[in-house]
Amino acid sequence: PNGTDFWTATVDTGIIFRINIATGELVSSFDAGLESGGELAGLAIFGENVVPCVKLSSKILNFADQPLRTTSPPQTITLTNCGTAVLTITSIVASGDFAQTNTCGSSLAPGASCIITIAFTPKAVGRRDGSITITDNAPDSPQSVPLTGSGILAPVITLSSSSLIFGTRLIGTTSLSQTSILTNSGTAVLNIASIAASGDFAQTNNCGTSLAVGTTGCTISAPPPPRALELAGSPLPATRRAACP
Repeated sequence: PNGTDFWTATVDTGIIFRINIATGELVSSFDAGLESGGELAGLAIFGENVVPCVKLSSKILNFADQPLRTTSPPQTITLTNCGTAVLTITSIVASGDFAQTNTCGSSLAPGASCIITIAFTPKAVGRRDGSITITDNAPDSPQSVPLTGSGILAPVITLSSSSLIFGTRLIGTTSLSQTSILTNSGTAVLNIASIAASGDFAQTNNCGTSLAVGTTGCTISAPPPPRALELAGSPLPATRRAACP
């Protein structure tokens, strides 16, 4: 029973007592009035209420500044049933610019734990607030964990190819160029300090010193001038992997 429930007890004489029982561990004594009138009787009750309880590993989660419309690295909260009865979970919901996945299922045995994973994807610049709300059958349901982060304007580099693979070439010959398109998929101008190739590879590009948001991108071309028989293939900037003796 919870704090508003009453237990009814009947003694051998037929007198009925109505006893208000609080939640939690029951080690209490009180006076109970007889419904038929008469003197008060002092009683003591000893026992333990069998109820679930929720323990959360974090009281608040703060996320680092995150470029608009990009998703942050995840953070986690551990939910533990610290009670003595099965915890029945009705829902776990994230609000605001936050999303969650979890391993909790619909119930959690006493002493068991599960993980709630939260990610932040800001939809506007500035501080963004939300929460994780857990609804269950624990006495203090629902439980809530505040979430906070900030959306910022920032460039984000996207390459159409993360690696360029060049086949075998004879010494002194040059392969056909391969390209990777660089796009600024962020929310602020991308300032380009330099673009360089290493090893036996060269590059040309039409990127300039900056790249605006939402443009079609610029092209980086990489024609390697082989000095030996090549069997090369690695992420930009590429390097030669093998050569004849």
